[in-house]
Amino acid sequence: MGKIALFVPRPEMTAIARNLLAEKPYGISEVKTVRTDLAVGEASLAAANGTTIIIARGLQASLIRESINVQVVEIVMTAQEMALLVKEAKRLTNKERPVISVIGFENMFSDMSYFNEIYDIELRRYLIPMGERIEDAARMALDEKPDAVIGGEVAVEMAKKDGIPAVFFTATEDSLRNAMENAMLLDRAMESEKNHAAQIDTLLDYSFNAIVRIAPNRKILSVNSRMCDILEDKEENLTGKNVQSVFPELSDESLRRIFDRGEEYVLLMQINKVRMITELVPVWSSGHVESAVMTSHRVREEGVTRSPIDRHTNNMLMPMASSHFNNIIQESPAMKRAVELGKLFATSPFPVLLEAEAGLHVRNFAQSMHNIGPRRGRPYVEGDCLTMTEDAQIDRFFRDGGLLDTAGDGTLTILNIDAADSRFFARLLPIFSRRRVKVICTSRIPVEELLQRRQIEEEAYTYLASLRIRIPPLRERPEDLEHYITLYFRRAYERQGRYHIMTKSAKEYLMGCLWPGNEVQVHVFAERLVLTSTRRSIDEISVRQVMDFFRHQEDSEAKPGSTSDMLPYIEQGSGSTQNQTHPLSYADKERGKICDALRRHGGNRQLTAKELGISTTTLWRRMQKYGIRASKQ
Repeated sequence: MGKIALFVPRPEMTAIARNLLAEKPYGISEVKTVRTDLAVGEASLAAANGTTIIIARGLQASLIRESINVQVVEIVMTAQEMALLVKEAKRLTNKERPVISVIGFENMFSDMSYFNEIYDIELRRYLIPMGERIEDAARMALDEKPDAVIGGEVAVEMAKKDGIPAVFFTATEDSLRNAMENAMLLDRAMESEKNHAAQIDTLLDYSFNAIVRIAPNRKILSVNSRMCDILEDKEENLTGKNVQSVFPELSDESLRRIFDRGEEYVLLMQINKVRMITELVPVWSSGHVESAVMTSHRVREEGVTRSPIDRHTNNMLMPMASSHFNNIIQESPAMKRAVELGKLFATSPFPVLLEAEAGLHVRNFAQSMHNIGPRRGRPYVEGDCLTMTEDAQIDRFFRDGGLLDTAGDGTLTILNIDAADSRFFARLLPIFSRRRVKVICTSRIPVEELLQRRQIEEEAYTYLASLRIRIPPLRERPEDLEHYITLYFRRAYERQGRYHIMTKSAKEYLMGCLWPGNEVQVHVFAERLVLTSTRRSIDEISVRQVMDFFRHQEDSEAKPGSTSDMLPYIEQGSGSTQNQTHPLSYADKERGKICDALRRHGGNRQLTAKELGISTTTLWRRMQKYGIRASKQ
């Protein structure tokens, strides 16, 4: 067995480590509190004395790995440890929703994806790869004026100089114990590397699951016989191939999460027409992910029973779903994650809740879940609570021969379930528990509000909240918004037999808008824009002119649902504490500056241009761009 040393930057971490070693030695022969500037020297001395593995954290681990020929196991903060630090940082700010910056190296942290929602904060992560300067990341973070900082010695000292509250990365028993266990396992692996490789080969050959080993360069290292059977190919043909060429549903993001961040990953894939739950797990060595193991097993199909529609007649057409996930635009990480959850939750017999604002194509999402789940090929039925009275809802869904009976053992999608009353949920609860039919519900508001309003009881809430997917609105998906703007604009002019070009400035302006009606609003606005455009090139001025026309047309009536209400807008602060929504043509800071300057100078363009530091020609062009008309008073 080799010798293992533990280096930590703080005495309190040393004390925690010694307490752990009193319970279990972990094969560690030396524990030291080491300053970062002395870490390489201490590591060199330890290596000269026979140390083969050093446990360290962050910058110290990076410096030792680059300078000394020893194996390094890194101390990685657990999610629970980060949660405690976030709570402490939030307490120091004394704010309801503070901005908290986390500064450190990428490999120091576990997943913090949902911290914003869980702890009601705005978490900014400044995580740099090994080799870059932590000082630069800290300066970037501090220049953006966070309310608090979480970081190591360098970041904490810099934050204190700037007068910003700071919390030091103090590890607890969890991360130290994990690192010690990893070091102990690495030590064993180094002693019996050949035997370890033979054990992996045996696991591949005799597992009931389909297994693939993947190298960090995305090449396939080995494939077991089960996976070869599914792929209908030989191992020698598959070994060495890029894994994404064999499994195209493996995204770049999923592989980055495995190899760059060391996270486990689960998804539903179709492998050679076989639907399989696939889990990717990183294999760690020397503090790095040396490979990944992809394990896949078949999705269990639900037992087939005859649905009522089949019993009544074999000639009646069965309701079907037409949408698939590959038809849903998912360029943004947020939408990709929602689709991944949709694929996974589709395999469960329990009800699924889709929370989505108006205008999102939530129907397509629900149909896609049906078509990828074990009930595909069976009836798919939809009903919209928003289009029915409360009595009609119960009658339409639950009467003999109603939507529930029609769905049989397929899928029943209940749209806008937030419009249902407590009686409806009482009838629905036994359906949830029996799980004969797959139920997908959609809601425009969080299910917690339904519970607060007493529309649902706690048991129904538990069902709906457990498998819940939030479909992000377009304002949170800029990549998807750009795709929709381009797609619907092109479809509109092709449908009208025209040819238009949208300029970069026009698209950028539309990208800066909020779209409260989401995909549907983008679609109808693109249609309106093409129908009312008189020029081939549609620039920002053209867009604003279309906006102005409809806004002025409706301003005198100002009725809810008027054309001006349907325009996209940008949200900006007014003099009050509440944000106001303004039509697009009045939502520009530069426009506001020009208008204010013109008012101060009574419409005099020369004086206005002088104040703004621009020429009168430039002022005139910007007035045309923003639709500003001014006359001297």
